[in-house]
Amino acid sequence: MSVSKNWLAMLVVISALMILGACGNEEANSEEAPVQDGQQDSSPKELMAMSEGLKEYSVWFRTSNNPSRNSNVSDVYIFGDGEVKRYSNFSDLSIEEIYELSDEDIIQYVSENAESRKEGKFTLDISLDQLGQNTEEMNVALASGKSVRTFDLEAAASEHYHTYYGEGSGEFFDKYPEFNTYLSAVKNGEVELPKNSDAQTNEIDGDKVIATQPIEDGNLVTFQPNITHQTIFDTTFSGLKVSDNYSLLTRVNSSFVGFKVDDPDTKSKNVTVEGE
Repeated sequence: MSVSKNWLAMLVVISALMILGACGNEEANSEEAPVQDGQQDSSPKELMAMSEGLKEYSVWFRTSNNPSRNSNVSDVYIFGDGEVKRYSNFSDLSIEEIYELSDEDIIQYVSENAESRKEGKFTLDISLDQLGQNTEEMNVALASGKSVRTFDLEAAASEHYHTYYGEGSGEFFDKYPEFNTYLSAVKNGEVELPKNSDAQTNEIDGDKVIATQPIEDGNLVTFQPNITHQTIFDTTFSGLKVSDNYSLLTRVNSSFVGFKVDDPDTKSKNVTVEGE
């Protein structure tokens, strides 16, 4: 009789332990679900389409595909209100010299020092891959605009004066037997420097010549679907490749993921697909 009671007591204890174990498993399973939700929340964010990026960020730098503090900035692009300005041919400028400057300071610097500028309204045009399904590259093209070049007046006059041969050269040198005579005539507006086209205008500004020429359908830069993303000092630069060796980058916050070329089904109004 005593053995039966002991066996029954053990059976009750074992059953209770099994029930408690099952409850514990249910509680553990219920606690694991929120962890999976958290992992989904931390998935990578969607890349920003370049058509939106050019609206969000105004100042862009053409520099190395593998940028560092000493990388040279060859061109600066300013985007805004459907227009773009590309500044080129300024004195040597490195990323270290500009990473802390404000957009306003950079714009002022390039506008005062660049010898070449192209500007106007732009469009973005997608070129499709061989299957006609994905974006292979995206061009920034001037729909209408102008090219402005600034160069040294005396150097330009000297080049023309000392290379003037052919028809009319005899009369030319009779009138201007010395270079300084010709240079004074150019500065006083008595004679114009040669032009590359009839549409070009030359403006004398002190010791400089400002040559302006209209542009139609000029391609400024071509984005490739390859991300360049680098933090230099405490500043993050992000953008896309534009050639084998160069990228076009802008400054972003440290949490920014990156840019992408627009997809062919983009809804952006200023993006065309192979000209349509």
